[in-house]
Amino acid sequence: MSFSHKVKDELVTVVPGARHCQIAEIAAIISMNGDIYTDCHGRHCIRIQSERMAVVSKCQRLICKAFSYITGSTVRRNRETGNTVYTIWVKDSDVAIKILLATKLMDVDGSINRDLSLVSIMGISSMCCKRAFLRGAFLAGGSLSDPEKSYHFEIVSSGKEKASQIADAMNAFHLDARIVERRKSYVVYLKEGAQIVDMLNVMGARIALMDLENVRVLKEVRNSVNRQVNCETANLNKTIQAAVKQTEDICYIRDHMGLNSLPDGLCEIAKIRLQYPDTPLKDLGTMLSVPLGKSGVNHRLRKISQIADSLREKMVWHQEELLMITKNMKIEISTGLEARPVAVFVQVASQFESSIYVEVGNKKVNAKSIMGMMTLGLDAGEEVLVSAAGNDENDAIAEIEKYLSAK
Repeated sequence: MSFSHKVKDELVTVVPGARHCQIAEIAAIISMNGDIYTDCHGRHCIRIQSERMAVVSKCQRLICKAFSYITGSTVRRNRETGNTVYTIWVKDSDVAIKILLATKLMDVDGSINRDLSLVSIMGISSMCCKRAFLRGAFLAGGSLSDPEKSYHFEIVSSGKEKASQIADAMNAFHLDARIVERRKSYVVYLKEGAQIVDMLNVMGARIALMDLENVRVLKEVRNSVNRQVNCETANLNKTIQAAVKQTEDICYIRDHMGLNSLPDGLCEIAKIRLQYPDTPLKDLGTMLSVPLGKSGVNHRLRKISQIADSLREKMVWHQEELLMITKNMKIEISTGLEARPVAVFVQVASQFESSIYVEVGNKKVNAKSIMGMMTLGLDAGEEVLVSAAGNDENDAIAEIEKYLSAK
């Protein structure tokens, strides 16, 4: 059984003692699940039908209590859906008119709204009647999702005016009921768990309320624990990654220039970090000859990281210089390397993966940079040193020389 059905099974047992509240609940059920027929002689007949026997049974009891009338009933199977449909009838025209006037579904002049919305909200002006009205509306056209999965409460009505009356009744209890159009129906809904709890309290579903609260508490505790675990895991991963990076930087400095080349303070913290790679920064600070706090240790380790990064850049640059091939070339383009020839030159250089540089005197620029090449201001007849390093360096040198030698 779904949670929604459990709520309805509880609500059918809630029978208001006051006659005006009984009438308010009857009004909601007829409005949602009822039809009104009028013959050529002006006689009225009310039909109420539902696939839930408990709903029509409760409406039957309420009509009996409020109007001392025993309705007729029928049971049939819907050929399209295969579901059983339960129907009750009020065939006595005088009683039907009496019920319609009392429930405010008919005006004193005999007019009835097309969507069977209330012609007047006077019948649900008091808060107790609003509770009964909402209880009847939910029994006749409401549903509630499984709180283990999501929080969603809705009542589906056939008309906009009817939906507005239901939403206004809900909002009278400081709920944030909203209306959305779905296909040809209008849905009044709530999305927040706390408001759904309040709605169950309004309708009188105390047991369902407690069940929902238990689910909410468990979900909140579970979500809180998950958030805390995720946060602690993220912090732990961050700490581990930082410690690994610090150790790698220190080892790189040790292998390429030696730790003793570092200033005394940096050398001391580097050696301690290598000896205790998993120790928190705060504890590392207490091991120094002059103890430092966590921020002081972190500052020194950042300095070491900067030195290691700078050393890596120098090593890469040195390796590229060692591997580069160079060639002196003469610019034979008649216009020299002006704006357009520079753009073409950069296009030629950019088609190669190798690092390519052009050097004139003490200036050395990236051959793939238009701005860099423009700063050289090269004229026809000048000589430049072109260097390239990479898998396609030979092809790059040959293609650039071919372009510069074009007259």
